[in-house]
Amino acid sequence: SSIGRSYLLVDLISGTDATYPSDKPKSCIDYIFCLNNKAKVKLTGSSVISSLEGLEMAENSDHLPVLVLLRYK
Repeated sequence: SSIGRSYLLVDLISGTDATYPSDKPKSCIDYIFCLNNKAKVKLTGSSVISSLEGLEMAENSDHLPVLVLLRYK
């Protein structure tokens, strides 16, 4: 999907999985957008991270981080 004004368009490239609150996520309020400037990248994956190498994200923030994987075309 695209949002924006005529001089600035952005594309939502992250998913819409719940990110808040981090201990029991119910709402998606964290997103990653990309300027629609014809960049030669392709989205290859998107996820919300709840833990990483044994570290629980809920212990460090009230939001869960969003990760996107991009590949240059």
